Amino acid sequence: YKRARCAVYQLVNPHDAVKHSIRVTTGIKKDGSEAKRWCQLLFVNESGFYALVLGSKLPTAVKFKNWVTSEVLPQIRKTGGYIPVKQGESDEETIRHAEEILRATLKEKENLLKNQQVQIDQQKKLIGEQDTEIRRLNGVVDEQVVCIAKNGENIIQLENQVDHLLPKALYTDNVLNSVSCYTTTQIAKELGITAQELNRQLCALHIQYYQSGQYLLYADYAHMGLAKSRTRYSTHPDPHCDGAQEKLGTAYTHTYLVWTERGRKFIHLKVKG
Repeated sequence: YKRARCAVYQLVNPHDAVKHSIRVTTGIKKDGSEAKRWCQLLFVNESGFYALVLGSKLPTAVKFKNWVTSEVLPQIRKTGGYIPVKQGESDEETIRHAEEILRATLKEKENLLKNQQVQIDQQKKLIGEQDTEIRRLNGVVDEQVVCIAKNGENIIQLENQVDHLLPKALYTDNVLNSVSCYTTTQIAKELGITAQELNRQLCALHIQYYQSGQYLLYADYAHMGLAKSRTRYSTHPDPHCDGAQEKLGTAYTHTYLVWTERGRKFIHLKVKG
């Protein structure tokens, strides 16, 4: 046994051998169940077996090697195959054995061709699936290209619109942010009404109210940048005084409401609406 195992390790390529772990029964336990243990066995494939036998020095192996080298291989070289012939066997029996070997060979060839055809069909199926997936991905890419092209056109259109609207927007911002202001009389004249009528309408709309001799905005509109307060300065001479005081007279101030460009636009929308 040890010599055979040494022959295996010396003659068999480790890549040709397969190790398997199996459970074997070694006895009976006290509870009556089988005592089993795992052991590892070395399995040798066919080519490894031939290499082992042909390289072995055991008598049976030498006999097998002589038969292979002196009978089997020469017949295969001469005829392309090997048909075992027994001593005293008739031609009919030899032919029958040859036919059996031929049928077995053809059967093996048929199975081989079937397996090859199965592999070919599987490869064709895989290629077909890959081709379908490639066409699908090409379709997705085409859709994305079209979408990108449309987005590019939309971007160009938007840029053109921006170029067209930008001057108007800048003009509007500049006008609305202008420091110039309008009196109620000026805006009323634009609307075709009097300043008194416009003031009454603004009071009715609860945009402004009158207090202490001037119009003021309600809290909801006071911080919208619609109006500003201006102070008017004036002097009136005092006839009862002489000298410098007579020339200077009495100084008076009057605060009144003026409308910004934003307020002017706001009033136009409110009154016309």
